[in-house]
Amino acid sequence: MEVEIKTFEDLIQFVEENDLSEEKINEILMATIQSLYTGDTGNKSEMIKTLKEFWEKWSDKPERPLFIDLEVPEAEHD
Repeated sequence: MEVEIKTFEDLIQFVEENDLSEEKINEILMATIQSLYTGDTGNKSEMIKTLKEFWEKWSDKPERPLFIDLEVPEAEHD
């Protein structure tokens, strides 16, 4: 099955509408937003909430954390 995901909204819709394994979810996330989700993929509402928060915070950044659901400490500047 081949699916075209062009936007973050397409990604969320695809995840919401399909029953995917943890491995498949992370394969899709790496292909689309280059990050992984380590939480409970069985809890779709929590996972989607976390994905949306991550995207809101990081979508405009040239580099993103590898793990979506782990807090990244802010860098200290002198």
